[in-house]
Amino acid sequence: MQKVIHAFWVSCLIAVFAVCAASPESLTGKRPIGLISRGYGIVTADDLAQDSKERTSEAYDHMKNQLGRYWQCVPTTAVKRDYNAFMDEDPMGPTGVETLMCDMEITIDLPEGRHVYGDRRRHPDSFCREFERSWRRLTRGEKIVCFNGDDPSNQNDAVFGTYRAWVWNEFKTKKGCYSYFDDCAAVR
Repeated sequence: MQKVIHAFWVSCLIAVFAVCAASPESLTGKRPIGLISRGYGIVTADDLAQDSKERTSEAYDHMKNQLGRYWQCVPTTAVKRDYNAFMDEDPMGPTGVETLMCDMEITIDLPEGRHVYGDRRRHPDSFCREFERSWRRLTRGEKIVCFNGDDPSNQNDAVFGTYRAWVWNEFKTKKGCYSYFDDCAAVR
């Protein structure tokens, strides 16, 4: 009987540690510096540790322009993706050769305000089509998607009005992630 009770308590401890490992905010009840929303079990302690190795971030303040890398998780229904295709030179390709290029934007409308994730540069159109395929595969049936972005700043223009601008790194759901840097599988 004593062995059964001991096994029960060991199982309980293992379950508690598994829950804490899956949710970074579960250890302290507070969000870590790199997470500005709930993590929903999607953003892990490993994600935040990887970000802190690559970039130092300060505590998030939506009123300030900041240098840093942050995760935020939002309802998939709040997200709109858009990309423009056009003929131009590929800055990473041969000079003087025009090809079909694209640039991307991800707009998130939340009650507390609009967030716009922009891209680092324009890409060959195949990049945007691959992004769209991955978006559909990873978000189909998912209620929450998490975005990792750099250097949030407050902007105001005629198209979006007032919004929070970000440089996009990756998005992640419970099904997996897609990264600008192709490093999801390598580090997660």
